[in-house]
Amino acid sequence: MQNWDDVAQLYINNTLVWSANSWSGNGNFNVVVGTYYLDSSPSVEIRNRENGGLSNISVSITNTNIPSTAPTAITGTTVLCEGTSTTLTASGGTMGTTGSFQWGTGSTVGANIIAGATTASLTVTPTTTTTYWVRRVDSICWVTTAAVTTTVTVNATTVAGNLSSPTTTICKNAAVSEITLTGNTGAVVKWQYAADAAFT
Repeated sequence: MQNWDDVAQLYINNTLVWSANSWSGNGNFNVVVGTYYLDSSPSVEIRNRENGGLSNISVSITNTNIPSTAPTAITGTTVLCEGTSTTLTASGGTMGTTGSFQWGTGSTVGANIIAGATTASLTVTPTTTTTYWVRRVDSICWVTTAAVTTTVTVNATTVAGNLSSPTTTICKNAAVSEITLTGNTGAVVKWQYAADAAFT
């Protein structure tokens, strides 16, 4: 209530929430009445009584429930080796008055919600290639924004494998049998050889 003259009352949904029996010129002005939840069809009624002379009343209503807007990107390392972690961070958009982040996994936004993940950053250690999504949620009406997604690719741990050949001892000038690699994980970058088993 900014000012009034002489007596004022404020009703919200037919309930008296504030009143003053003397005019605001007595030093009683710019009074914060309170914060209230207004539904889709609220009733706000202001009553003013004049005891004599001129009359005035002024009230301001401020929206304290600013809605969130959707994040626009997720940053962080998205190609990992098995057993390692990465921190994903949501950016863009704006956080509303009662907003928080919500993270989940999978291609369906809203499914597989990660409990307790309510901040902009999320540290994960996926065991397989996984898609993550993030959005904002406003708690007053549980309104959700659109989401953004990213996929973290997990590469299996490199395994050297085994070499085998049907012939490991040959005579001079004889043809060498083919050497076969089996049981390896990861791409073969190159073959090397040395004159000793320690490859010194």
